[in-house]
Amino acid sequence: METPNIEYLNGPSQEPMPLPAPSANHQYTQPLTQSDRILAAIAHASLWLNVFTGFLGLAVAGGIWLAYRTRQRWVAGQALQALFLQATALGLGLLTAILFKMGVLTFWTIVGLLFFPLACITGLGMIALFLYSIFGAVQALAGNDFRYPIIGVVAD
Repeated sequence: METPNIEYLNGPSQEPMPLPAPSANHQYTQPLTQSDRILAAIAHASLWLNVFTGFLGLAVAGGIWLAYRTRQRWVAGQALQALFLQATALGLGLLTAILFKMGVLTFWTIVGLLFFPLACITGLGMIALFLYSIFGAVQALAGNDFRYPIIGVVAD
C-alpha cells in the first residue's frame, strides 16, 4: 500500500502570511496641536458622562467625530474609537441589567442562580472599559496613536 502524498493532503507548504499594512488612518500628515490632543482625550473620557446622563457621552464623541472627520483624521479616529467603546459599554450595561433581572425573577431555581455570576462578570467588564477609557484619554493627551485592542481594528 502506498503512503499518501502529505503535501497533497495538507496543501503546499507556505510561509505564514504577513501582517496587513496599517490602514490609511495610521498615516497622519498634519501635525498635532494641543487642542487636537485635548479633544481626543475628551472623546475618550466622555464615556464617564454616560454614568450621569446615560447617553451624553455618545453625543460628545459623535460630535467630535463629525466635526473632525474631514479636518483632522487623528482626532476623528480617536473619537470614532471612543464612540465604539461607548456603544460596547452601553451594550454590556444592558446585558448586565438583563442578566441581573433574570436572576431576580428566577432566583429560586438553580438556573436562576447562574444569572448572578454572569451579571457580575459583565458588570466587571463594563468597569474595566470605564477604566480603560481613562488610559485611552491619557494616551491621547500625550499625543500617542492609541488603539483599543478590538475596537481600534473595527474603527479603522
